[in-house]
Amino acid sequence: MIQGLSSDRVRFLLLVAITATVAIAATWISMLFLYWTSFDEQRTWLVKLVQSQTWTFEAIASLETQSILPGANRVTRSDLINYVRETHLASKHFGKGVEFVLVERQDDKIVFLMSHRDGRHIAPPPIAYDRKDAEVERRAVNGDMGSMVGMDFRGRRVVAAYEPIMSAGVGLVGKIDVAVIQEPFIRAGMVAGMSAVMLILLGAFFFWNINNESAAELQQTLLERDAANRSKSEFLTNMSHELRSPLTAIIGYAEVMKNEMLGPLNSDKYREYVDGIFVSGHHLHNLINDILDISAIEAGRLNLNDDAVAIEDAAREAIRLAAGWAEAAGITLISRIDPNIQPIIADERRVVQMLVNLLTNAIKFSERGSEVCLAARLGQDGKLTVSVEDSGIGMTSVQLERALMNFGQVANVNVNDQEGTGLGLPLTKGLIEAHQGTMDIESRYGEGTKVTLRFPKERLVA
Repeated sequence: MIQGLSSDRVRFLLLVAITATVAIAATWISMLFLYWTSFDEQRTWLVKLVQSQTWTFEAIASLETQSILPGANRVTRSDLINYVRETHLASKHFGKGVEFVLVERQDDKIVFLMSHRDGRHIAPPPIAYDRKDAEVERRAVNGDMGSMVGMDFRGRRVVAAYEPIMSAGVGLVGKIDVAVIQEPFIRAGMVAGMSAVMLILLGAFFFWNINNESAAELQQTLLERDAANRSKSEFLTNMSHELRSPLTAIIGYAEVMKNEMLGPLNSDKYREYVDGIFVSGHHLHNLINDILDISAIEAGRLNLNDDAVAIEDAAREAIRLAAGWAEAAGITLISRIDPNIQPIIADERRVVQMLVNLLTNAIKFSERGSEVCLAARLGQDGKLTVSVEDSGIGMTSVQLERALMNFGQVANVNVNDQEGTGLGLPLTKGLIEAHQGTMDIESRYGEGTKVTLRFPKERLVA
């Protein structure tokens, strides 16, 4: 049913459904509270009404023992019943669902002397005294008074009040159907609930339209961004081919001249220039590779050539490659690799590339005569932890944030050599994440920096 809907829209529809459910539930809870309040009020009203009627009966019944005028006939019991019936009939009714009955016990029967409901007098036939649904009538003829909620002999659930009329030897019962009390609240609850649902749906409709417009704009933006990324990737790929070919030739020719394979250069200046061409060519070649790697990581198209890699061998190779920078800067490189670490499944070239990036970065920001330490061990969580630590100038939080941005170089007055592309840390972070690992940086300004790479334990060779 929801196939083809985005996860955001499914969540939105679920939110609307939950909101509507909560609104309806809140409405019904409020109506239920009001209903029970009204229920108690109806019960109190019914008790008072029955009491007032009983007093009326008692006053009329007292005429049995008193003469209204000298020589007048005494009021008989049947006269009392007829008078009460005519009085009630003249009152039409006391409200929808309200019924008054006058009952007395005759042996094992309860006899209805009067029944007044909705302006009509239709006395029900006698019922057995011990019927379960005759509790209220039984209490009335037994001389009890009070109120209760239960089923009456007609099968209706009612609120009932009962009083004995002692002077007449009968009982009076007033009843109101519970359904009559419920009806306005059910109707109001349905109207309120439907109104709440309609308002929620109306709000959802407008929100949906706005969301659709925003989603369309966002989708268009994403398409444009993807197109721009594709154009950038294609441009970098084409440029890498255009740049690599002449660079390869330049590096090759420089190497031939550097080694004087075709004869001596006969000039120290020529040798100096050739060395510069050779070094610059390699620098540009590495820069192009870094840019392409960053582009591949951003596009999610970085391919890893996984194999079993001994971290000790990778660290040794990284230190060898960084040794030239360390020697020129007067920095000592220290290796503290746990020899008992088992190999990991990784791309060896990328692992060496990450370590070289971290080592050269640490060398660049360390003072002459200091040390840079490359360490590796198994953490308590089973992950392979590789760290590069220096006691150099360190970074502030703002500088650290900038250092993690592509091409973001950290400027510092204490560092004379500011060469670099600013791709070392971002590229290393992308490469370790491509191995499902993480990179953490701890740095204090003026105290040093420690960069830690953590490879997941799933990559460890069992």
